[in-house]
Amino acid sequence: MVKFLSSRDVRNTPGALWEALESGASVALTANGKPKALVIGVGEDDFEETLRDLGRIRFMRTFRTLQAESLSKGLDRLTEEEIEEIIRKTRAERSR
Repeated sequence: MVKFLSSRDVRNTPGALWEALESGASVALTANGKPKALVIGVGEDDFEETLRDLGRIRFMRTFRTLQAESLSKGLDRLTEEEIEEIIRKTRAERSR
């Protein structure tokens, strides 16, 4: 379950944030009615694992974005020779 709290609510009644987290809810923090952050509860036992999971989620989001971008540019239709040429040019530019 996700509970929405405005940044003003958190500033004025910070206990509402802790209460929501203790109940097992995640909290979406909003500013001007738009979500700006997601707060999830963690404990000592699962902090490191949760941090790793968040890293994986960020990676997957970035990967999907790059994949969609490459499809929209038609990069999925490049031949192996075209790919090798791009790599060769990039390496030559970097060595300058």
